[in-house]
Amino acid sequence: MKICWPIGAIALLSFCPLAVQANPDKLSECLTLANTLQGAAGNLQPTGDLNTALAVTGRLQQNLRGLQLRDRQLQSFQQRYLAFFATAETLLNQGRTTGNEDTLRTLIGTAQQHNLTGSTLAQEVVEYCLKP
Repeated sequence: MKICWPIGAIALLSFCPLAVQANPDKLSECLTLANTLQGAAGNLQPTGDLNTALAVTGRLQQNLRGLQLRDRQLQSFQQRYLAFFATAETLLNQGRTTGNEDTLRTLIGTAQQHNLTGSTLAQEVVEYCLKP
């Protein structure tokens, strides 16, 4: 099973600081969130290694819990990401323990749908952070 993280779009924020120049606190917190997500994943490539994916998921959750965001919308995104990665961790653990091919196929479909949810969340963060 290939593991992909929908956080690449958020890295875009690092290159668009002028878009939120009118609100430097928002920019700072947006970049903090983006750097937290990008930093925990590093240069992770989709290898299909569940243990690596579980380790990254754990780091992401730990780092997200440590953020002190003041912006209410960014706090909401933070909580949604925590829920997203908790579900991802559950799916990864299920994938690691299943021995049934039909169950694994179902799990892969669920994981793919879950990945779309993460991509949507990343897009919402980018759109919010780029608004002045």
